[in-house]
Amino acid sequence: MRATIALLEQKWTLAIILALLKENRRFTELADLTPGLNTRTLTERLRALEKLEIVERHEAENTRRGVEYSLTEKGRALRTVLRSIARWGRRWMDTPGPPESLPEVSSEALPSPT
Repeated sequence: MRATIALLEQKWTLAIILALLKENRRFTELADLTPGLNTRTLTERLRALEKLEIVERHEAENTRRGVEYSLTEKGRALRTVLRSIARWGRRWMDTPGPPESLPEVSSEALPSPT
């Protein structure tokens, strides 16, 4: 579980995976879909995901030059994980605003371990 969370919490990794769950994408498409992500970081993330065999790089169809990125079977299997997280969030995180807006709970409010 820790390895999966460590993978998904890397900045931009989840955005890249979500973009590729919909369809194969060219590098420029991925860059356009993730404003604020610079090309150096996108390249690094894609290479890391390729090394983990989550993403694969191949010649783009219908073009003479260029490559596309797609999820491997291993990468597509993340769809189930992400859907489960989304279902849990819809059920249990029904709070307006980003997580930072959640109220803080003092340690006094927590039950004592017995």
